[in-house]
Amino acid sequence: MRYESEDGSPIALLKSDFSSSLTVPDHSIEDLRSGAIEGLRRENGKIVLFDKLKDKPEKTRVLEKIVIYFGLTQCCCCPFMEQNS
Repeated sequence: MRYESEDGSPIALLKSDFSSSLTVPDHSIEDLRSGAIEGLRRENGKIVLFDKLKDKPEKTRVLEKIVIYFGLTQCCCCPFMEQNS
């Protein structure tokens, strides 16, 4: 999915892959203005949150659990960003 500014120029790209899970897809969002990329992926059977700022090393965190309420996924991404800042 492509996100655009009011003038139609692209500002972000969202990629989602539901092949591993219909409720917790692998996904990434790239901010085309800053070059930052963040998302969720699977590695060796574990779910990993990742955050990569332009010209900086990638930060990752393995999720211990994901809770689904009424079909909505909660993975606590905000605390991840605060812990790894």
